[in-house]
Amino acid sequence: MVLLGSVLSWVLYRTTPTPSPDASVAGRPDPRPMPPRLSAADLQRLRAEIAALDAEAEQRLRRVRQMTRRQLLHDRLYEVLSETQPPDPLEAARIQIETTALLLVDHAEYRAAAAGSDATAAQYRQVLELFPHAAAAKVAQERLDQLSIEKGDL
Repeated sequence: MVLLGSVLSWVLYRTTPTPSPDASVAGRPDPRPMPPRLSAADLQRLRAEIAALDAEAEQRLRRVRQMTRRQLLHDRLYEVLSETQPPDPLEAARIQIETTALLLVDHAEYRAAAAGSDATAAQYRQVLELFPHAAAAKVAQERLDQLSIEKGDL
């Protein structure tokens, strides 16, 4: 009986050596799965998505820069208006002209994506015509030149 108990105990509780994790064991799956392979169509789709995201990021960056310029003009106008002596009417008018011209350029850039280059170019020309001496006129001229290059007119 003791012998039977010893044999049962040995069979039930025997320990088998476990292989080390680095040792390859037949039938055990590789713990590092292979990365999925992308088809050419998937790669093309991902590239198109990245290009669209880049374009959107660039447009948002331009918009932030426009808003920053606008805020700087408003800050300058506030400085002029908040001085203890009455503001110089010519300086206040110049700031208002600069603000208006910049708003027109901002609006043209905002419409550029939706309306197309012809409507945008017309608005840039309007800024040049109405506010030829404003700083925004220089920006409008640069944008017109850029549009001409993109269209291949130059």
